[in-house]
Amino acid sequence: MRYRGGVPYRSDEARSRIEHVAATGNLRGLPELLPFLPPHAHPLGDQAAAAVDKLLRAASPRDLARLDGWFRSERARFPEAPDFHNLVIGGHAWDPHRHRGVTALATFHWDGRVRDSAVASIAELDDAYTIPVLLVRLNDWVDAVHDRAHAALATRVETTFAEAWASALPLLDRLDTAARRSAVIAHLRKRVDAMLVSPPARAALLAAAANAHDVMVRRAAFMRARLVEDPDVRALVVRAAGGGDPVTATWACKALFGTAAQPGPADVAMSLSLFKTQRSGALRAMSLEAAIRTGGAEASPTLREAIHDDLSVVREVARFALTKLEQWKPADFAAAYKARLASSAARATAGSAEGLAEVASTDELDVLRSLVEHENARFRAAGWVGIGRVDPSPKISDFERALADPSREVRRAVRPYARRLMGKGVAL
Repeated sequence: MRYRGGVPYRSDEARSRIEHVAATGNLRGLPELLPFLPPHAHPLGDQAAAAVDKLLRAASPRDLARLDGWFRSERARFPEAPDFHNLVIGGHAWDPHRHRGVTALATFHWDGRVRDSAVASIAELDDAYTIPVLLVRLNDWVDAVHDRAHAALATRVETTFAEAWASALPLLDRLDTAARRSAVIAHLRKRVDAMLVSPPARAALLAAAANAHDVMVRRAAFMRARLVEDPDVRALVVRAAGGGDPVTATWACKALFGTAAQPGPADVAMSLSLFKTQRSGALRAMSLEAAIRTGGAEASPTLREAIHDDLSVVREVARFALTKLEQWKPADFAAAYKARLASSAARATAGSAEGLAEVASTDELDVLRSLVEHENARFRAAGWVGIGRVDPSPKISDFERALADPSREVRRAVRPYARRLMGKGVAL
């Protein structure tokens, strides 16, 4: 017996190699197990079949989908692969209940007849891990294979398989975008979604959204769970809003603070806390708007600090709110920015300089000219933008100096004002 490198296996080497492949969990190691699998009459056949079963059970649905294309494209490199055609030409060479992993592996075969017979055998099993295997075959280009896979999956849309369905959601979502048999796949997806949000299966969906190792599984499960009226879902959404995944955090903040949401007074503290912890400017702006709608005066200290935020969208929201709630004028904002820039007690940030450039008038020209000498490029860029906005008699020599700045950020910021001053025909 030889493996794909053509090098003979000694029995002790073969046994240790099978154990190593099973321990790594890498599906790319499957070819090294092929020479031992049934129907080859090899003493290590049962051990190799158990290793295949372990690998396929541990694989994520997305790994199985990638294995499908890779296994077929690499078939020329596996001359010692088992003759899976025995599944078709008469009598199963192995019991699908005993060698489940081998039967699942046969569903990835390059011959449609083998896939069809293997899917028929998989359909007889009640293992949860058959669901992602059947989902891969749901988009099969052979109609008979697709029909068998669809019939088997349709009978498995039950709460007893909820955990397996929740883990396979990314694969189901990817299939839903396929042009081939899109109507059938979309109908199956609707059935699965309705089953997963139902009370008997909801716990499995929430567990996947909160604890799944694969981030794509967490996102797909959270997307379905976030709008369900349930105290556990609410707690999950609150945790996700402050979590590290920007996608689920965005969906959570939209569910909590979006235009369709109705946050209550109890949400003020939470929204203000999220504003301070979120790194995304769009989410900080969303949580700040929620605090404004529900908190009013309670949000005022945060608003006064938010006008110095590094992101313009947050500064704009804060200035708009202070204008409405406390009747601030542009001069008030300019004074706050100048005070922060001149203060030795509070560390001036680039947000303060950029905010001043956004609201400055001619009274702030001296401060803006001092910013263009700053060592930080963002401060220099803000100074030139402010000068470009409010200077009544700009000098071409000044903007030529700005265009020679070593920082690309400064050159990019000043270019529109220089072009307005020098004319569009000048190459900048």
